[in-house]
Amino acid sequence: MGNHVFISYSRADETKVRKLYHDLIQRGVDCWLDVECIQSGADWDKELQQAIESCAHFIVVCTSNSMASQNVQAEWQYAFELKKRLHPIVLEPCEVPFRLRIYQHVDAVKLGYEQALHELAAVLPTTSATEAPVADIPEQPVSQKLNALLKRAVENWRAFGLLLDRQSFVHINQAREMLEPLDAATLELIFLSARHNGQPLDYWVVLLKQNKTALDRIEDALLDEIDYQFSYTRQQEFALLASDSLIAKVTQLIELTNDLAKIELLLDAVERVLLNLELEQIDSTGIENLLFTLFERTPNKTLARALGWIDSDKFLNRALEVLKGKPLSVIDTKDYGPYLYGLAYMRQPDAIAYLQTFTPEGFGFIPAGWFEMGTDTYVEEFVFAHDVFVPGFWLAKTLVTEQEYSLFSRTTTVNIEATGKLPTYPISWLNARRYTRWIADQLGLPVSLPTEAMWEKAASWQPAEGRKLRFPWGDEPDPSRCNSVESGRGSVSPVGMFSPQGDSPYGMQDMVGNVWEWTSSMFNGYPYHARDGREQSAGDRVLRGSSYYARRGFKNGCTTRIAFAESYAFHDAGFRVAIVIAQ
Repeated sequence: MGNHVFISYSRADETKVRKLYHDLIQRGVDCWLDVECIQSGADWDKELQQAIESCAHFIVVCTSNSMASQNVQAEWQYAFELKKRLHPIVLEPCEVPFRLRIYQHVDAVKLGYEQALHELAAVLPTTSATEAPVADIPEQPVSQKLNALLKRAVENWRAFGLLLDRQSFVHINQAREMLEPLDAATLELIFLSARHNGQPLDYWVVLLKQNKTALDRIEDALLDEIDYQFSYTRQQEFALLASDSLIAKVTQLIELTNDLAKIELLLDAVERVLLNLELEQIDSTGIENLLFTLFERTPNKTLARALGWIDSDKFLNRALEVLKGKPLSVIDTKDYGPYLYGLAYMRQPDAIAYLQTFTPEGFGFIPAGWFEMGTDTYVEEFVFAHDVFVPGFWLAKTLVTEQEYSLFSRTTTVNIEATGKLPTYPISWLNARRYTRWIADQLGLPVSLPTEAMWEKAASWQPAEGRKLRFPWGDEPDPSRCNSVESGRGSVSPVGMFSPQGDSPYGMQDMVGNVWEWTSSMFNGYPYHARDGREQSAGDRVLRGSSYYARRGFKNGCTTRIAFAESYAFHDAGFRVAIVIAQ
């Protein structure tokens, strides 16, 4: 009879059971767990039977899943018939069968996991009696054991698709200097396990880039996952793996599909790759192939966005030629719209200068580019800092006034001037949006509410220094520059009353204090991504900027966000309008 300890459990509890297995191993208990010990290609049922028959002790992991499992019941009943020493351990509240209750069991629910683990390990045999003390074990056997464990994990992954659980990965990651040179399959398993468990990838990416076979497989795996939504986490992975070969693969996929939605997602991936590459360091073939592929297709907004984003001189020259003498209203036309749309994504001075010529009186133009949205300081909510790309847009320098809104209700001529007037409030998001649609018809321009990202960039970004400001005027709180609770005014103030001392670097007034401002965005979590559905779906909408009445808003400055239902006319909510040709 062997001296190992068999662990019987439900596959639904695999993560917590793997933890138990590794914790017992660390205490010197020779445990047997099917997913760890059965070799690739072996007869699974035969191996299980032999392991039960040869074990010295038998652990039954008691959970609601395992107690309902016929396989687990068959295993412990067979061990009972063989008169094995059974050790039930209760990991969660569940109904334990009578036959198991006759054995002394360890209840981790009552004792806590660590105490239960201690009591269980105390009654199980260990290898310490026959092996040399731990301090005397040379480093080489430890290294061999780690590499053997990893080899077995690769076999399980190939046979059953099992990735390393979090604890196993952390264990291997901590001992990574002791591992033998890793082959492509092992690197692939470790990388996939790291991303599955939300662990840092940087170290393993360095090794991946030294192994072309492994890198090629991982690139293919990431591209296969692009579907419907390209999450911020996946974008970061593409950023880490940025390479000319990845651009080439995306280009090939674009060539093979006519699904514009899929192309949109593929181009999101390209954007992240390009962001993290020095273009001089790339084989220019990758970029040239991408440009050729995009230019060969019929112009549309999706492809124009990509061409604008990579600041293509060829696209810029063509766009300026096609749009020469055309008004901003051509955004909705098939022949001109894509070119104007693409220009909104460009950061080249000529593109910015061209778009600035369309700036109406009372508006400011905010050029395309990355900015830091959210903050890791001064926060009470989940508004962590992250980079967001915002296309160029125009934003009204002041809030919509009562006078302007009354003109909307009377359907008369619009007067953009609002100096010295009170903002219109309270107002619901639905009525604010109705007003923007009316203004759009009056001016013949794509007027809407700003997105949450647009609002925050206009309020907080200092383009001259390329950094985020805590308040529109700087990093220090100064109630004399705005109408907040701390200012002591106690009522709504006329728009522009605190200008220019309270203005943002882009010349926006009252971006903190006075009244809350509706945005077009749903109240989704961060990271922010304009194409993740938050600008299309219905739901609670974000308000920004705080108000004269809000006691919670001032200290967080430009990052404060709240939300209310679209139909609710919040008592101190107003809005300002934007001209948006691309989100």
